Formats: sequence, C-alpha cells, structure tokens
Amino acid sequence: MGKPVMEQYNRAKYKCPLHKEKTASFTVYKETNSWYCFGCAKGGSIIDLVMVMENCDAGEAIKKLSALV
Repeated sequence: MGKPVMEQYNRAKYKCPLHKEKTASFTVYKETNSWYCFGCAKGGSIIDLVMVMENCDAGEAIKKLSALV
C-alpha cells in the first residue's frame, strides 16, 4: 500500500487498493485493526481485505497471511 497520505492519532489514510482514486479515502484504524474505504464503502478486518483483494475465502486468506509471518 505504500506510505500513508495522512497519519493521525490511531488511524492512517491511504489511496484505496481496491479502486482508483485521486484522494485518500482508505482508512486503517490501528486500535481495532480494521479498515474502511469511504470511496467504495467496503471495510472489515485484514482477513476481509485479503478476501476482497485476492478473491478467496476466509481459509485461503488466513493461509496467505500466515505465509507472510
């Protein structure tokens, strides 16, 4: 995802990896380990993000995440 466009308290904003946009609307909430994109109205946990980006189910998403650790 790269560098955040804005960091503030317990959240950071990025350009959304799910769609093209000019301004950052993808917000990561550090306190709850969740995310929400105000541009495409999608959000959830890191598992949900991997499921959307990789078009896979929860089990596959967990396997992909565990391979990164």
